[in-house]
Amino acid sequence: MARRRDDDVLAMLVLASRLRQKRRRDGRHAARAVVLTVLVLLCSGIAGAVVAGARAVQAALTDCSLDGRTAKTLPITSFVYASNGSLLGTIPAPLHRQPVPLEAMSPWIEKATVAAEDRTFWTNDGLDYTSIARAALADLSAGRAVQGASTITQQLVRNLYLDADKTLARKRLEACLALKLTQREPKRWILAAYLNRIPYGNHALGIAAAARTYFGIPAARLGVDQAALLAGLPQAPTAYDPFTSPRAALARRNEVLRAMVATGTLSRARFRKLRKQGLGLRPGGRYGVLRMPDFFDYVRQQLVAEYGLDEVENGGLRVYTTVDPRAEGIALAAMRHALDRRGDPAAALVSIDPHTGAVRALASSWHGHHLQFDLPTSAARQTGSAFKPFVLAAAVWLHHADPNRTWYDSSRFTYHGWTPRTYENRYFGPETLTKATLLSDNVVYAKLTLDVGPSAVAWVAHKLGIQEPLKAVPSIGLGSNSLTPLDLASAYATLASGGVHHDPYVISKVVLGDGEEANISSWQPRGSYRPLPRGVAWTVTKVLEKNVESGTGVAARIPGRHVAGKTGTTTNWTDAWFAGYTPRLATVTWVGYPLTERRSMSDVHGVQVQGATFPAEIWHAFTVRALAHLRPLAFPRGKWALAPYHGPRSMRGR
Repeated sequence: MARRRDDDVLAMLVLASRLRQKRRRDGRHAARAVVLTVLVLLCSGIAGAVVAGARAVQAALTDCSLDGRTAKTLPITSFVYASNGSLLGTIPAPLHRQPVPLEAMSPWIEKATVAAEDRTFWTNDGLDYTSIARAALADLSAGRAVQGASTITQQLVRNLYLDADKTLARKRLEACLALKLTQREPKRWILAAYLNRIPYGNHALGIAAAARTYFGIPAARLGVDQAALLAGLPQAPTAYDPFTSPRAALARRNEVLRAMVATGTLSRARFRKLRKQGLGLRPGGRYGVLRMPDFFDYVRQQLVAEYGLDEVENGGLRVYTTVDPRAEGIALAAMRHALDRRGDPAAALVSIDPHTGAVRALASSWHGHHLQFDLPTSAARQTGSAFKPFVLAAAVWLHHADPNRTWYDSSRFTYHGWTPRTYENRYFGPETLTKATLLSDNVVYAKLTLDVGPSAVAWVAHKLGIQEPLKAVPSIGLGSNSLTPLDLASAYATLASGGVHHDPYVISKVVLGDGEEANISSWQPRGSYRPLPRGVAWTVTKVLEKNVESGTGVAARIPGRHVAGKTGTTTNWTDAWFAGYTPRLATVTWVGYPLTERRSMSDVHGVQVQGATFPAEIWHAFTVRALAHLRPLAFPRGKWALAPYHGPRSMRGR
């Protein structure tokens, strides 16, 4: 035993000699690390470990370097903005973090954090030797680890580079790297990095997220009591959680305030006043509440498809969108006002700028029900007569049919066992295509579809912008295919722009986490192109304008503005549409029950719901207010050679 003790003493002498050499070569920082390690070894009472520890320390000091070390990646919250720059919300993620420079933090958070975590921070070299010695003695006395001694720099090193184990080797490396980091970086950089990475509980990483989570304010506006509360949380975020353990949080806050008095950053008089105050929590909704959830979800889907879920949730994206918050609010108000009773059907609205394809409003309403799908973009439903303008466009474009001089007989007929019927089973005799549009005559449009060809109708609809697959069946012209409001609005926007199509888009710019603007040309819709001659678009638009003036769409009429549109109603009143446009906006409204099993709307507020009722009324209420601040415009005019169309089922020109 005596010999072993002598060997330990000899080892200590050898280590002391090497320490002096190390000091001369590398300076006092490395020497202090060796002294610290020896102290920890001696106080731990680990028999026979001194010699091995000394050798390990020397090896650690030789290998300790910041070069080649990569900081651990932490999540950064992604934000989504409206077209006017206002915040729509954050992409939901397990943790929230928004790094900010020290200049964007309240001076009180700096003072409170230093007082609570590392009172010698501004003067130490990365380690606090007095605290280390005190902690070592306390641990020795208790026979276990009972007191920590990590500086802010050590905690940052641990957060940046090291794993979570508590071995002696890791503690030695942590101390050494803290010394090296202090030599490399300014103190303000170290403090800012620490405050941007430390956990504050309740999914908040970093002081910016903490300030928003607990007080609903930016970090720059934190007062002294608020800063003290937050500075006390990292020690034990769960134990001091002010939402669940307010007493413990209050005691911890006052403890930090007392520490600030001890460091001279807070007067005793102010401390006595502050310690009597409550926590003053004002939970912020920055990371939880989403404005315009339908639009927001659609944006998120597109981002995830391009960047992947992890990058979208944690990559710190700043996403700038096309939505107009004012238009979105008007849309919601119009739907809720029209369908305001218990048991009413749902409504959806999509509005597009026909000159750019930018989606300005995308919303749905159903008395607060949580929907399993996004009505405007995912709920494809039969469109009924709202599809008829594509049949008319095909006839005008492919056969130069003049709507005012092409005649069909509105009378009962059967085609391969299919007998199309008009609303209320009424027939109107000989009528022009224009008249058939204003009456929404299914019989005439069934004949026209067969004459033009279902495949040709599908082709034209796709050219105008319909993305959904279309079954080229005889009933295609009567809206037997299912479309989403977004898809239908996109095609109507082509008519509104005079035959120029712009694929609809909702994201105008994405700034990546590193500050670089993303190249979104690879996934954002292509630019404009002309699928339809201007004269064809103008001819169809004139018919749809008459429909609003004196046909099924009169409820959408806006005096002093050019308005074109078409109603749509499906069998048994299960879906009702109004698809219309002005030179400035192409807007589609849908009303129905968003359930798998179609439900009839034969009695809503005492009426049978058709496109001419609630959908047209909602469309009108939205468009009047959305365009109230803009002067009226005329539709683009164009020329197209027109003549009576003599299809197999048409009547000869009269």
